[in-house]
Amino acid sequence: MLMHKGTERLLTERLELRRFTMEDLEYMFINWASDPEVARYITWPAHKDRDVTSDVMKRWMEHYPNPNFYQWAIVVKELNQPIGSISVVNSSEGNEHCEIGYCIGRAFWNKGYTTEALKCVMNFLFHEVGYERIEAQYQKDNLGSGMVMKKAGMSYEGIKRHAYKNRDDRFVDLVLYGMIKDDWLTSFTFDKDKKVLFRLFNDEDSIDALTLLLNQSYKFLLDMGLNYVVATQDNEVTRSRVSKAYKCFIGELNKEIISTIALYKSAPSKICKWYSEKHVAKMGQFAVLPKYQKKGIGDHMLALIEFEASKIQGVTELALDTAETAHHLIQYYQDRGFRYIETIQWDETNYKSVVMSKTLARQGAL
Repeated sequence: MLMHKGTERLLTERLELRRFTMEDLEYMFINWASDPEVARYITWPAHKDRDVTSDVMKRWMEHYPNPNFYQWAIVVKELNQPIGSISVVNSSEGNEHCEIGYCIGRAFWNKGYTTEALKCVMNFLFHEVGYERIEAQYQKDNLGSGMVMKKAGMSYEGIKRHAYKNRDDRFVDLVLYGMIKDDWLTSFTFDKDKKVLFRLFNDEDSIDALTLLLNQSYKFLLDMGLNYVVATQDNEVTRSRVSKAYKCFIGELNKEIISTIALYKSAPSKICKWYSEKHVAKMGQFAVLPKYQKKGIGDHMLALIEFEASKIQGVTELALDTAETAHHLIQYYQDRGFRYIETIQWDETNYKSVVMSKTLARQGAL
């Protein structure tokens, strides 16, 4: 069953996806809506004046209170202005699938913004809303749109011949791309064609490689003077932490382990009362090799572990802790829906830790 949430604010490394406001009218008109080249392959004609843009935006805002309405402004953080839009254009409640449509201003083409937005929206729709399938389609000549779908990890599924009559009253072919939840859970594509495959760590995997990954990923925190255990832990500590995990996932690129994250069920703790709560699962050992950071891999693994935690019977929260002086990490988790719970002091660290938690979207419990 779908758990609609409406157009929630979403964040990526470079983008903010949010609801439109009337203050966006000028940007929408200038940046994309009035450009015939942008409108060439989409269903609506270029806006002739700002009144048309205003009417469209007013209709969107009238629908925002509906939890099954999804229409985001694509905002580049450093510009603080909308450069395009992305939305759910069709949805099937019974079959739990939807179609995504998007457009972006010509000045912002070939910068990866649309792919970044599409990945983010698919993450939200699969994980938070619960769609089983997401698809997108484009007119056969609009090759740029097809590259966006491919780079976002969607699979080519075929051509729908003469499936659409365009504004010139001509029948055109539509090329179909799609992704199902299993695809999303087990893989992530970045830098156009690099695919990371996610799976559970097993006894045949190298504990040396996993330890090295964790050490290298947390070295920058060690350099800040924070004695994170994970930054210096040896194979025995890694092996112990993996064995205690309910599930430990790794991400592989060309058979190299480049990322990991572990999920732990509730366990008694004298130091952190929140971790003792039966409805709280904990995540840890979360790492991405430095050279692959800021590419969306961490976001994907975080969504994956949230999905897995939500399937545990009785679990409604996912928690973590990090150094209270690691402000960038605290902000990272806050931007992804985690909230402050308490401040604690672990025996083995030279800093206080902030415990954070997030209420989970419900999936089928195990």
